[in-house]
Amino acid sequence: MPPQNTAPQTQYTSPPEPSQMPVSSPPQQAAKPQQALQTGMFSGRLGRLGFLLCAFYILLFMAVPTGIALLNRGNTAANIIVVLWGIIGSLLAILAGLSSGIRRWHDLNKSGWFLLLSLIPIVGWITIIIQLFIPGTKGPNNYGPEDHRPNTPKKVLFGK
Repeated sequence: MPPQNTAPQTQYTSPPEPSQMPVSSPPQQAAKPQQALQTGMFSGRLGRLGFLLCAFYILLFMAVPTGIALLNRGNTAANIIVVLWGIIGSLLAILAGLSSGIRRWHDLNKSGWFLLLSLIPIVGWITIIIQLFIPGTKGPNNYGPEDHRPNTPKKVLFGK
């Protein structure tokens, strides 16, 4: 008598028809790079008045240590305060200036990379004049809707 196969036998079935397959949601598309940048201090738009106010706020902020230095000549503690204020203030001024410049170019419906034109002698002055006097685009543009919030220092300097 031949040995009997006691292993269970599996029966092959064909794959289901496409019409019988379960429906799943389509895969989520990755966010566009421009959409991903819409949350930081370098996104959004800034009008002409906001751009001018940013320069004024930075000047005012840097005038304080200058005034302290002039009033307290020779005072070591005052000199330390002035140096620390100058270092921290310079870093904050660079960030605020970059933020306002990029957002101002966005208001003109241009890339923030146009800010690099400011580094070129003579052309830099022309770009500042353009940013101060050319009105931004009306209505929404590639960088978002017009920002009608009041020009608070927080909004002007850091876009929040």
